[in-house]
Amino acid sequence: MAAALASGSAWALDAPPATGCVSPSNLTGVALAQEEETLNSVYSDRATRLLWSESGKLSPQGSELLQLLNSSGSYALESADYGGDALSSAKRCLTTTADWEGFDRWLSAAALRFSTHLHSGRVDPRAAGFELPEPRTDFDGAKTIEALSSAPSVVAGVAAIEPHFYHYELLKKALRRYRLLAETPSLTKLPPIGRGSVLNFVC
Repeated sequence: MAAALASGSAWALDAPPATGCVSPSNLTGVALAQEEETLNSVYSDRATRLLWSESGKLSPQGSELLQLLNSSGSYALESADYGGDALSSAKRCLTTTADWEGFDRWLSAAALRFSTHLHSGRVDPRAAGFELPEPRTDFDGAKTIEALSSAPSVVAGVAAIEPHFYHYELLKKALRRYRLLAETPSLTKLPPIGRGSVLNFVC
């Protein structure tokens, strides 16, 4: 078991096991640099112990993480990038030890991507034309997911790795406000625009 987890052979990182009730699914988006190496380092030191489950049962931290991944939109991230729906579906189908081993590694992969994106950003600013200093290297993904797996509160643990900047909090508040506006029927159910119509904007 330890060798399978460390090598990633229990499940491929981007695909669940071949059990009858689980459809293949991918973690969309670009894999992190040294993602496999980070996961291998975590599981190679754990012998037969899993991070998110024990004796065929998801831990409280695992359940909380799964809920958090499915609500990652509240952090301005895309939940589809972390396979939350597929993980939730797979959880209902786990029967064998190999299933739980693979599920545990898959959940760790999602946690690693989520925490890295949350702390360091999902997009490299330089790729968007912003000349910023070299990224900080103080974030340890392996230690982070191990800490989250035993934290009294995964949400509180995640809050500790978020950027602690005033303008980051302002952006989060603005995101919540605009999402509420997007759900307001009077603002979203607009009449169709006919040919030759003139739009008047009030600023």
